[in-house]
Amino acid sequence: MVKKILVALDRTENSQQVLEEAIAIAKATGASLTLLHAFSFFDPEYADIAYQYPNMKVPLLQDEAVMFYLEQWQTIEKASQEYLHHHAEQAQAQGVTTDYIQQLGHPEQIICEVAKQRSIDLIVIGRRGRRGLSEILLGSVSNYVMHHAQCSVLVVQTESEKIDVGEKEDQ
Repeated sequence: MVKKILVALDRTENSQQVLEEAIAIAKATGASLTLLHAFSFFDPEYADIAYQYPNMKVPLLQDEAVMFYLEQWQTIEKASQEYLHHHAEQAQAQGVTTDYIQQLGHPEQIICEVAKQRSIDLIVIGRRGRRGLSEILLGSVSNYVMHHAQCSVLVVQTESEKIDVGEKEDQ
């Protein structure tokens, strides 16, 4: 029986569909949701802040660059908290008990660790649609989670992914 669902959200437009699927399952089973945003300093969404400050050649100015980076990182963390809070309110408005957390690290490992620590019954996750060489080089979070999680995993095929697959099949 599904009582605890972990919903992995990555702040893409596909996350809304992943959340809606998880809410539907939670409502049908009476389960609670934990929304998780796991992010890495190396994720392209976040890594670009390291390049926003000009190259520093003078040692005294390097401290200023580090402070700039930390301020930008705090802005990103706050935006992520607000994102999770908004989605938690959305689920709660539909009568689903919901909490949320964010953690820094490799998303695929964080998802599996949180699921284990919280005795999660089901992980609901989307997919970015990486294929071929990009999947080999960059990896697939959903693939890793399916092979390493100690509970069931539902990978949501999002509408944008269905369109991309359909277009590739037509060609």
